[in-house]
Amino acid sequence: MIDFKSQAFTPKEGAAVYLLPGGNAARNWGGFPIKATVASVKRKYFYVKETDYSYPLKFDKENNQFVDDSDTNNDYAVFETLEAAEDAIRCVDEFYKIKSFLGNIRPWEMTEHIESEKIHEIYNIIFD
Repeated sequence: MIDFKSQAFTPKEGAAVYLLPGGNAARNWGGFPIKATVASVKRKYFYVKETDYSYPLKFDKENNQFVDDSDTNNDYAVFETLEAAEDAIRCVDEFYKIKSFLGNIRPWEMTEHIESEKIHEIYNIIFD
């Protein structure tokens, strides 16, 4: 299961936001951002509702991290824009494709599959 990291933003009551589920909440997830609304903003927490009938989800205002008071092993990341949520999905997908690609190449075969300049570029991106 993939757990996404919430976007940093200041929540405003009534604003549209987008959720990406993690943990148990992602079991039947379709892979697309879930549109929701900031139902209320309190001193320490803010609450997000997916629909008028859903139970509000609690997030810490300091870091926008989901608060699981019921120990359900659910997790949610919240994003201010659809683009930011879609970018988070794309980044995770690309990361796992890179990891899978590199994991399938033996070091002595590396230059057969990737030019050495590209290996140096990737290394500099990761470690610089």
